[in-house]
Amino acid sequence: MKRRERPPAFQFYPDDHLADPNIEMMTLEEQGAFWRLCCHAWKQEKIGTLSNDDVVLAALSHLGPDRWETCKKNILRAFDTSQDGIIIQKRLVRSYQEKQEHRKRKSQSGKLGAESRWHSH
Repeated sequence: MKRRERPPAFQFYPDDHLADPNIEMMTLEEQGAFWRLCCHAWKQEKIGTLSNDDVVLAALSHLGPDRWETCKKNILRAFDTSQDGIIIQKRLVRSYQEKQEHRKRKSQSGKLGAESRWHSH
């Protein structure tokens, strides 16, 4: 995916955040690490995914190996694990898919508008 095709931001819905029991059970330290991981997952070629590797996750979260070992159980509850060593944050994936669908609809709408203006005579 080309860099400019990637949306620069993902949606944050406070109601979803506060209603998610996986996030509510996290300490503030764990929530900070979770959001750092979400930011890194957003930047991946396959948006919403990260390698399920403790060394990588400890570094990306800025917790370091010892704190990661203590905090990872709570943080990883907010991710799904795939069979191929990947963790997936479904809310990020859904946000990206919604942005793509909105972009397509907007493009199609613009195309139809242009066609109606040019072919109305």
